Amino acid sequence: MKKVFPLKFKTIIWALFYILIFALLLKHSYAYLDPDFGWHLKTGQEIITTGQVPSINYVNYTLLGESWVDHEWLANAAVYWIFTNWGYLAVNIIFALIPLLTLIFLNRFITKEYTKDKTNVWLFILIELGGLMAFIPHFGVRMQEITFLSVLLLSLILYHYNRNKNWTGLLWLLPLFYFWANAHGGFLIGWIILGLFALAKITEYLLHKFRPWNFMDFKDVLTLTQIRNYILVALGALTTTFLTPYGLKLYEFFQTYTNTFYFDHILEWLPQWSYPYVYWQCLFICLTISALAIHLYYIGKKNPNRKLNLWQIGIIIGFTILAIKSRRHFPLLFIVATPWLLAFITEFLEIKAVGFKYFKNKVVNILINTFLFLCFFLVPLNLLITTNFIKDPFNSFCENKYSATGKNFLFPCKAIKILRTDPNYNQLKLYNNFGWGGFLIWTWPEKQLFIDGRMPQANYAERSILEEYSDFFEKNQSEFYLNKHEIKAVLLSDDNRPVKLNWFEKNFLFMNEADFNSKNLLKEYLNQSSEWKLIYTDNIAKVYVQK
Repeated sequence: MKKVFPLKFKTIIWALFYILIFALLLKHSYAYLDPDFGWHLKTGQEIITTGQVPSINYVNYTLLGESWVDHEWLANAAVYWIFTNWGYLAVNIIFALIPLLTLIFLNRFITKEYTKDKTNVWLFILIELGGLMAFIPHFGVRMQEITFLSVLLLSLILYHYNRNKNWTGLLWLLPLFYFWANAHGGFLIGWIILGLFALAKITEYLLHKFRPWNFMDFKDVLTLTQIRNYILVALGALTTTFLTPYGLKLYEFFQTYTNTFYFDHILEWLPQWSYPYVYWQCLFICLTISALAIHLYYIGKKNPNRKLNLWQIGIIIGFTILAIKSRRHFPLLFIVATPWLLAFITEFLEIKAVGFKYFKNKVVNILINTFLFLCFFLVPLNLLITTNFIKDPFNSFCENKYSATGKNFLFPCKAIKILRTDPNYNQLKLYNNFGWGGFLIWTWPEKQLFIDGRMPQANYAERSILEEYSDFFEKNQSEFYLNKHEIKAVLLSDDNRPVKLNWFEKNFLFMNEADFNSKNLLKEYLNQSSEWKLIYTDNIAKVYVQK
């Protein structure tokens, strides 16, 4: 008779924790509609219908005929196919599973290679729930989740080569980068990681040979042959990115990154010192910096138990800087820093593995574990029950849903319908809100727009199109730019809510609400001008047309 092994309570807690993570991700995904989801779908539809990747911009009259590289073409096609065949539920489940599987792989890696028998499940849960609260604003139905997973896979490949020195494991870089280059533009981050690894290993080799300092960790130093093998395979991975449908044109968008205006004007690209602050991210970054400072302090004090691993510490410092400069990079910092951070905290605080026996009294321990089980069971169950499983996101986030949904996550369905269906207005040249561009591309596909979220950094008149868009709102500039572009209709957000600072920001950061409540100068001009009239308004949007 086959022996049956009962499940350990630790295994049950891990399973319930992952269900909790999945429930949180799914509820968050359904709570809003990503402004770019519409253009992702429309682009995917075009790819599947024509069998070709898009190469020319025909959506924006400002950039009409310009070359356009869709560095997410594979993901866009897949999402459109899933959306049309399996529905919006399947799309949300898949995009909840990507970060969930990433965390599962990450934890498996940490417990096997770092904490081992010292793994404390509650420390993991505490750190990772905090990390989830920090990076969940960047997730949902978002293509950048592909880079979140890919950075982990890349880190695992490099880790095992660094330890095992077997170059055949590096061959996984080829399919990884080929997929990554077709699915998301974040593969450029992958090249930065590969370059930093090569630099760290070359520096480590030279120091080991000519200046073998005692505080350096040389246990994973590579030989010149091993470094050469790595560089050759890495170059092979680079070659695979030239095999995408775009070929060398895939790298055309490099030239647009010379303009950094969008770093200070698009919310997810803002630096950590810009309002609104993401406090969970700041907390994790401070924890990481503190751990690094303590580690380096003990290295400086020549503690024999502390050694400087050039690659490991270097990559964490590098991504800490990236995450501070742009909050969009925070999820990647979480991936590269969490293994070392959990291992450091476990060792430094001498944290032991949990035995789930808190007191000598067995009954008390059973009651505590039962309570913990119920919490981890009921919380995700409640999250799933209260999730609004909508079927059509383009009809579920309209202005009439204001009572149930945050205003920032709504779209002007009625205003668009008026402009689209009225023959007096549907042919007028439209200036549209930047955040509604993707929604318009799907719901009004035949309409050419001023701007959308596909490439805000695209070159326009020796600067970016986002700068041109923003200048409509500058003092005494509205009339000039409306005339310059021959705009006949304007679709604006009607968000009149003032920014409200919390008590911490007022009393400890000494911030003033007046500094964040600037007037909408374009709307003021349109309201006061005798050449424009307001034809529609609701709690989300205003529509103006030229008289």
